[in-house]
Amino acid sequence: MPPRLTIGSIALGTGKSPSTFARQDDGSPFRILLMADFSAAPMPRHAITKPVRVDLDNFDDVFARFSAKLELQIGTETFVLEPRSLADLHPDGLFQLDCFERLRDLRARLANPKSFATALPELHTLTGESPKPTETAAPSPAPPGEAEDQMFERLLGRPKSSPASAPAVPAVQALLREAVAGNVAAANATDQQSAIAALDSVIAARMSALLHAPAFQALEAAWRGLDFLVHRLELDDSLQLFALDVSAAHLREPSISRAISEALTLRDESGWSILVGDFSFANSADDAKALEWIASVAQKHNALFVAAADTALIDLINRRELHWPEEWDALRRSPSAQSVSLLTPQFMLRLPYGAKNEPIESFDFEEMPSSPAVTHYLWGNPALLAACALGNAFTESGETNPTGPLEVGGLPLHVYREDGESKMTACAERWLNDGELDALLANGISAVVTLRGSDAVRLLLHSIITSRK
Repeated sequence: MPPRLTIGSIALGTGKSPSTFARQDDGSPFRILLMADFSAAPMPRHAITKPVRVDLDNFDDVFARFSAKLELQIGTETFVLEPRSLADLHPDGLFQLDCFERLRDLRARLANPKSFATALPELHTLTGESPKPTETAAPSPAPPGEAEDQMFERLLGRPKSSPASAPAVPAVQALLREAVAGNVAAANATDQQSAIAALDSVIAARMSALLHAPAFQALEAAWRGLDFLVHRLELDDSLQLFALDVSAAHLREPSISRAISEALTLRDESGWSILVGDFSFANSADDAKALEWIASVAQKHNALFVAAADTALIDLINRRELHWPEEWDALRRSPSAQSVSLLTPQFMLRLPYGAKNEPIESFDFEEMPSSPAVTHYLWGNPALLAACALGNAFTESGETNPTGPLEVGGLPLHVYREDGESKMTACAERWLNDGELDALLANGISAVVTLRGSDAVRLLLHSIITSRK
């Protein structure tokens, strides 16, 4: 049987638990299971398979084995992704998709002095402009008879003769409008550098729409979350990491619960130390029911279940509108509640792509606008931080219930300049003030606290059984 984790109430502001923690000397492995939607398969095709052991050596093989496939409809454009490695989720990898083929080919011809002259008219056709070297052009309206959505499709690389279809979503329209408005004059220029810059703005708008689509962000976060644990944990025979392809929808589908329970039973009949759910739970009755089931599974396997509490709960606290239905109160009174910990807020999984952080080779691309947008960051489930901290504590001291505050450092910290001043986006999605901390802990929610001026966070970890005041 793997080492047993117990968590108790944590004293506010100290991160220390009043419990006494025992050292594990029986040689049992500390097993962590990350449950996430790794394949992005829809429910009818999403079969539950056995957990797969993961480490640095086989990470790429595991990625390919899950056969992820994602179909995204952004505006009238369909993106079909079948990534087989993390590199396929990077802009340089995404640029090789079929939907970028025309833009990719045009850029190559513009970059080649021998084909630049013949490629330039195609760029002007793409942007709907003719070169005007003697004057500075302003953004032009759509040609007569061309609807706004058709104009955007043309700018994304589709032929002008494409039939009309459903209008582009507002977010994509805004991205394209911003990208094109400042570059039409450059597109009119006949020099190579300006022409490539104009095309890159169109490519960047399409790439940004793809990267920030919620479904894509969920898939990328799942795999980068697993990669985070693989690189942060010293995995060996005593500390083991497994991955199970399970979506949040599975937890809410009774007909699939038996398959999940069977999947969690290992051949050697051993159990788990931590079940990490890449899921988020809100204060709804349905979420309480789903959590009650997974809590009972964790208790059966003598494990701790950690997942995210919806960040929106913080806003409800601030508006004094946080209410818990009876299903949640019943869950807190159940014996399995001691096996569950929910954390908030999320944390940054990677820095934005761009020249200062992570340059893109294929084209000029700045993922983050001059004034950072929260939705443009890739946020990770805070349960990953708990697994990282507890796993490393076991490696360092053999303790499954470490005393003192749990901290995780070396996290992405985005520093940028705005209006001539240096500013910073913290490791965690939200800064928590004392009142918010008090309220979260009083409501049985564990907190992720950014340590100011550093790349580290402190985890105030406890179970949901904590009494509310």
